[in-house]
Amino acid sequence: SNCPGGMSTRYMDGSFGIGRYTSPLVRGVDCPYSATYIDTHSLSETLSPSKRKASLCIFEQNLGSPLRRHYSNLQSLYYGGLVNSALVVRSIATVGHHDYVWDFIFYQNGAIEGKVQATGYASSSFLHGDGLRYGNRVWEHTLGTIRTHSVNYKVDLDVGGVKNSLVAHDMAFEMTRAPWSPEQQIERPRLTKKVLDTEDQAAFRLQSKMPRYVYFAANSKNKWGHQRGYRIQITSFAGDHVPEASSMERAISWARYQLAVTRRKEEEPTSTSIYNQNDPWTPTVAFADFINNETITNEDLVAWITAGFLHIPHSEDIPNTVTVGNSVGFLLRPYNYYDLDPSIYSHDGVFFTSEQDFTACEINPLACLPKTASCLPNFPPFTYDGFKNM
Repeated sequence: SNCPGGMSTRYMDGSFGIGRYTSPLVRGVDCPYSATYIDTHSLSETLSPSKRKASLCIFEQNLGSPLRRHYSNLQSLYYGGLVNSALVVRSIATVGHHDYVWDFIFYQNGAIEGKVQATGYASSSFLHGDGLRYGNRVWEHTLGTIRTHSVNYKVDLDVGGVKNSLVAHDMAFEMTRAPWSPEQQIERPRLTKKVLDTEDQAAFRLQSKMPRYVYFAANSKNKWGHQRGYRIQITSFAGDHVPEASSMERAISWARYQLAVTRRKEEEPTSTSIYNQNDPWTPTVAFADFINNETITNEDLVAWITAGFLHIPHSEDIPNTVTVGNSVGFLLRPYNYYDLDPSIYSHDGVFFTSEQDFTACEINPLACLPKTASCLPNFPPFTYDGFKNM
């Protein structure tokens, strides 16, 4: 921005508190109408906890696509599949003019997703002078100012116990001669493997290339002889990090890294402090100090994941930024943790052959859906407590 307030703004939302700004959720909009709604409590600026009614929701969501499926019309004629239903835990926090939809999603194959969607009002300032160098005009005298948003997740993932190692798998092409035709060269992909032994090796800068498979490996193996693991997969569209030469950068030095894995320490509970906002020049917690090249092989590990996005406001951000395309986060995916996909045991699975009566309920449970769907759930009355005690 070319306005004094806009150009000097550096919000560290954790300093204000995020959980304390969760609000009662609106049935049918913030969450499905029939979701389960739960009160939450927070302690801030008072001697006793405050309650926020219906500020957390839990629901099962049919994602409208198969988790897995296969149709065969070759030697055997059959269909097998499973609907992708997931358990969602959600809260929404309004921090100033931004609203953040926080989801934790549990899938039937053992994957866990942490996701945040951004909405609310876009950052703006008065449009004057060379303002268009710093954003887009979105109203008569309003400049939508360019912003970066970054979120740091602490993932204390103990895979098969507290002693884990960090392993990277990727691919590389190797050149070889075809055994059946030595004059013919073949480029074949091979698996590359590397154990990341130290915290320095496991600290991946924001825009740097990172191995495409990075996982926490347990000391135990699955049926096929592979270390049981959980893979970290990040979804992020982060803007550039503030230059490290900045006098305030150390206060948000966690944002230097898209992923950093360190030893778990009681004296390192969070990547920042509530006091960093008020004194970013000498921060109470500087995450960069956590990374000191200690060994991380067969240790109790923590993954620090940064996901973010660059927001250049535009006319469609009026009146509010939409959640579509503004979703970032991470997935924890089983990687040789099981002997096979655990969703195979789901009672929602569908399998039938050409020789079976696929209209029979005992063969295909979906055949009974027209009967069971006629029984509607009991919808509770609409209530909202968001404006009480204001």
